[in-house]
Amino acid sequence: MKLAWQILTPEGLFKERESDAVYLEASKGPIGILPGYTNYIGILREKSVMKAVDNAVERFYLLEGGAFEVKEGVLYVYPLKASRLKNREEAVQVLKDLGYTLLV
Repeated sequence: MKLAWQILTPEGLFKERESDAVYLEASKGPIGILPGYTNYIGILREKSVMKAVDNAVERFYLLEGGAFEVKEGVLYVYPLKASRLKNREEAVQVLKDLGYTLLV
């Protein structure tokens, strides 16, 4: 089973995929979301990195502010801005600059 997710910015749909797991930096700390996760609403940190893992392939996204929700098994991420990070090394550097640690 996969977790369906979308990143939706004020400009529209930024990315839509299915993954084995998604990790976010919420305002209260890191959170991992797996398929079948209960309905949930949270606030994203001012700047954070989202990590999506699918078949051991990691993809990273820089998110700026906003919120997220899990609704009926789908993760919706609503940042004010989003961009794709090239690789794990870039994600680690962004997180270091922000004073956070890498999720999982």
